[in-house]
Order: sequence, then structure tokens, then C-alpha cells
Amino acid sequence: MLVADGEYAFVRIVEAISRSAYRYRSELAPFGVAGLVFAAGWWLHATHPGAAVPIALATAAVCAAVSVVAARTRLKQHGWLGRRSERLYMAVVTGISGGWLSAATA
Repeated sequence: MLVADGEYAFVRIVEAISRSAYRYRSELAPFGVAGLVFAAGWWLHATHPGAAVPIALATAAVCAAVSVVAARTRLKQHGWLGRRSERLYMAVVTGISGGWLSAATA
């Protein structure tokens, strides 16, 4: 990498921020998801305000699928959504996110 004399501090700062973001990616993921849901709600409110009911119905269907169907399929054997607490957490997070998205769209 070719770094000029005046750019060294900027490159080191960007490198430190990038390394920290990669190292703490699992801790930063909820903030990224919240930002995406916020941006999607803002965009849907501006362009498709009548889509709130279909979003709410899709959210209910996904919550039911995660909590009921995943318990009876082979996903349980592979360790993904195997425990009841994981399925409940996923259903609650999906329900809250979808409910907020539906409310923001309306």
C-alpha cells in the first residue's frame, strides 16, 4: 500500500475503525438491523403508505412459521433454532420489527 505523508493518520484511523467494526460485528448487528428497519419504514411511508396491512400479515405469518414450523422440521436437528428460547426470541424480535415497520408505513 502506498501511503503519502499527509494521509497516514487518516489511513490509520480508518483501519482502526474497520478492525473494531469487524471485531464487534455481532454486538453491532442489532444496530444495523434497526437502521435498516428504520430506513425501510421511512421509504415505505413515503412511497407505499397503504402497504401496512400486508406487512402486518406477513409479520404474523413469519412469526408463526418460526415458532411452530421450525420446531417440527429438521432445523431442530441441525442446531439452528433448536431451543425453544431461540425460537421465542426470534419470533419476538420479528414481531416487534414487523410491527414497527407496519406502524411506520401507515
